[in-house]
Amino acid sequence: MKDANMYAEIDVAMDIIKYTGPSEEFSDRFLVLEKGLEYQRNRERYNPEEGGVPWEVPGGKIELDAEEYTEREIKREAWRELDEETSLPVERTNFVEKALREDDYTVRQEDVDITFYPVFYEFEGDPEAVQISPEEHKAYEWITEQEFMDRMTENEKKALRRFI
Repeated sequence: MKDANMYAEIDVAMDIIKYTGPSEEFSDRFLVLEKGLEYQRNRERYNPEEGGVPWEVPGGKIELDAEEYTEREIKREAWRELDEETSLPVERTNFVEKALREDDYTVRQEDVDITFYPVFYEFEGDPEAVQISPEEHKAYEWITEQEFMDRMTENEKKALRRFI
């Protein structure tokens, strides 16, 4: 997480993207991104023994100054992060309505209270249309639910469990 130590608390929009398009090869897989240069520079912050992994879902700090967010604001921030990190066409995503009915959740990480706002989408477009920024990510993959549970952090697993 970029610059997490600069804040006492941060709010993060977390995108869980499930492929639901016509390609059987990618059917029911979830999009994950391999962390790039920021991960390489701060590898000690991602110690696997402390729950850190080199993979993440799209998402990032909510850039709104508010005590609370509307559902629309959370979706807009999630879409913004999705666009910045993957360039996936948001018009090919379907927001899964039940997602925001669940409460957000807060965890303590590196002396920072991080509140996650998971947002779930079904993506019907070209699964190979992902365009990552080399500054932020090295690669992307569409992985199965089991691979997601084996590879991702507890925070991301918790978000996916709310969806499935």
